Amino acid sequence: MEKEHQETTATQVESLEELIGKIGESKKPLLISLLKAMANEEADAPAAEGEVPATPAATVDLSELKNIVADLKKIFEETEVFAYKDRINKELHEELQKHQGGLRKEFVSPLLKHIIREYDRAINQYRFYLHKTEEEPQGELFAKLLREFDMVANSLLNLLDDYGLETYDAVVGADIVPKEYKIIKVVETSDPELSGKVAQAIACGFRDMEHERVVRQAEVAVYKLAVKEEE
Repeated sequence: MEKEHQETTATQVESLEELIGKIGESKKPLLISLLKAMANEEADAPAAEGEVPATPAATVDLSELKNIVADLKKIFEETEVFAYKDRINKELHEELQKHQGGLRKEFVSPLLKHIIREYDRAINQYRFYLHKTEEEPQGELFAKLLREFDMVANSLLNLLDDYGLETYDAVVGADIVPKEYKIIKVVETSDPELSGKVAQAIACGFRDMEHERVVRQAEVAVYKLAVKEEE
């Protein structure tokens, strides 16, 4: 009986080794851990009355094990295919991002800067003629011209918005933010608390929301403390 049991155990061990050999080297530790867990569960189970407790090696169901191995192989293969596809997708995405970045830098950025300059021109003309209407009454032709400049300025803003650019304005009396504000004018003040703060918002800035960066700084005038002349 003992010899027969040993032969059965040897056959099972041989079968186990054959099944384990079908799994890739990197997956063997996982399969062996599963087999040990199965064997330990069987060994810890209470034996029925009159039944000899089985050893871990003798209690593994080989038919069930074959199914487990087949399932594992399928899972491993699907995982490897998914990992491969995921890696390819990431590489393609990175390449696309680089391509888009290069395309934007080479072609789109100069175009956007040109549109911004045209917007500045249109909005400045609009403000100039609007100021004229505030100084003295103007005719219908003048009002039509004013509306034209306003319409062009808004159309250019909508075009910039299509490229993910939005405007931002400097706040009068706020601190200068070097990355966002460009100082183009200095206004003297006798108030020490105003020194270094925004005195006037001259032109709006433009921010690329997708890439979270400033495309064109807002142009401002800054307060500067006036130097007192010695008597």
